[in-house]
Amino acid sequence: MPKITKRSVDALRSNQGNQGEQKDRFVWDSELRGFGIRMKPSGSASYVVQYRTAQGRTRRYAFAKVGTFTPDQARTKAKQLLSEAEAGADPSTQRHEERQALTVADLCGLYLEAARAGLVITRFRRPKRPSTIMNDESRDLPPILWTPDQAAWRSACSGVIYPRAE
Repeated sequence: MPKITKRSVDALRSNQGNQGEQKDRFVWDSELRGFGIRMKPSGSASYVVQYRTAQGRTRRYAFAKVGTFTPDQARTKAKQLLSEAEAGADPSTQRHEERQALTVADLCGLYLEAARAGLVITRFRRPKRPSTIMNDESRDLPPILWTPDQAAWRSACSGVIYPRAE
């Protein structure tokens, strides 16, 4: 179990020639217990930490692809994650909870349901009219939800009026 360095990462990638393997390979760091590299059969490699939860379950958490962090940066991040796990946190569960959180599309869907049910009140203290809700559905929300580039997000947030969707 050598210390994970740039040289050992490069050697691991060059020794990846055995394509008959169907399992992930792990190389564990000798300096920091629970820190290592997982090499997939496809050749993709990630930095991982292995820790135990408060319930005693062993978890592996891949936190960065090899190449995005240097081994020293990955070791620093691994120390942070392992100390959080030691304190009782579970980074893997936190990641899964974040993925289950509401998205903007979910939030807009809830808003439209509430508006159709008459629960959204205007500044005149009346429920929104159906024509206003139709405008929200057809013109106002689609540019926010379905434009992937950030320029559209910025202009949508700045109050620019979009043409009607056909």
